[in-house]
Amino acid sequence: MRVIDKKSLRKQQIQRLQQLPLAVKRQEEAQILAQFLASPLYQQAHEIGVTASSPLEFSTVALIEAAWQDQKVIYLPKTLPDTHGMHFYRYQQGDQLVRSAFGIMEPMAAPTLQNDQPDLLIVPGLAYSRDHWRVGFGGGYYDRFLQNYLGQTVVLALSPMVFTTATWPVSQHDQPFDQLITVESEAN
Repeated sequence: MRVIDKKSLRKQQIQRLQQLPLAVKRQEEAQILAQFLASPLYQQAHEIGVTASSPLEFSTVALIEAAWQDQKVIYLPKTLPDTHGMHFYRYQQGDQLVRSAFGIMEPMAAPTLQNDQPDLLIVPGLAYSRDHWRVGFGGGYYDRFLQNYLGQTVVLALSPMVFTTATWPVSQHDQPFDQLITVESEAN
């Protein structure tokens, strides 16, 4: 098995995702969203942590709207570059988001709306292995956050994001995820 360093893998994955035809991306997103909404993880969760996705990632717009319709509480992360930390804040319809230094839309901090232990956390990234490892965007924010997170984690992965096993080095600070939902099947 050829091992690829994470920096090279990120570059490769960004190119692969940029080349994914929009029609294929939308079709995969619809299939993955349907699987996720039907899953026990989603059905049993009341509070869900999720990112406002970038154009490369699985789009979370329809997911957030479905969760609101199902009376679930949504939390979005806010990164804290000074401490390399991250907190989750409640996100409600009509709330204004601000663009972070990383170009990600985030909520404005309101301490009374913070919840770092939602029932379920959807973990973003660029590459996911079926043996539960991921490569994110390189800041380490999610791995640091997951060290103290007690709930369930799930990834929603477009087909170019899925690898049978980690073809990248897994570091001691990397945190595994619990469940992978993709177009082929729901894997554990």
